[in-house]
Amino acid sequence: LRAMRDYESAARIENIEELGRAIDEFQKASSGATLADFIESVTLETCENVIRAAFAPKFEKQIPLKHARIQIEILKRLIRLTRELNIIEEKHYLHLESELQTISKMLAGWLKFVQS
Repeated sequence: LRAMRDYESAARIENIEELGRAIDEFQKASSGATLADFIESVTLETCENVIRAAFAPKFEKQIPLKHARIQIEILKRLIRLTRELNIIEEKHYLHLESELQTISKMLAGWLKFVQS
């Protein structure tokens, strides 16, 4: 991915790196935590960033919105992992994935509006 010079590859690298950092930070901060604990933590951080963006002036909304978009991508991968590990059923996975896709699109639209 690093050898590719397009926007999508750069975004994927950023998402992968962010996921790695998030997992490292979570493991250091909470020994003995489970995957469910990590998903809950990322979900709460996402909500916090969306709320920060909602109450921030227009020129300060970009950073929390970008963080929230990255966190949604992390959540999508974590939810996929729970499915691959047979922790959740296929129908629950599909529902959650659909909801996360919708949230991601909404955040992208909000970010585009803020950047204009």
